Amino acid sequence: RRFAICYRFLTMDYFLFAGEPARIHLWTAVRVEFQGASVQLFCRAGGYPKPACAWRYSQFGETIKDDKMHKLLPNGDLLISEISWTENMGDYYCACENEAGVDEVSTFLYPVSYHSYD
Repeated sequence: RRFAICYRFLTMDYFLFAGEPARIHLWTAVRVEFQGASVQLFCRAGGYPKPACAWRYSQFGETIKDDKMHKLLPNGDLLISEISWTENMGDYYCACENEAGVDEVSTFLYPVSYHSYD
């Protein structure tokens, strides 16, 4: 385990925090999927204490919340329903954080149209 030393200068309190920084060990780098499908973007992290993960769309975008189209899964993954090229194509960022550190990865989602040649 790694140790982080934290200081509180205003109150002159010192304490030792034993923890392991958040580290993302499994993620989706690029995903190509048919429009109208559901897609699960992976973001699995470890660390002590257990990291909390959040997703955002585009580098400076707002944090994605659970809604009709998005579902944040307990393991850190993001489930997006009925993807489309106009609404979902682009970069997604997953950031996982605990008291000992932060880690972030990016994912590119590319929805494609489905053509039947029957």
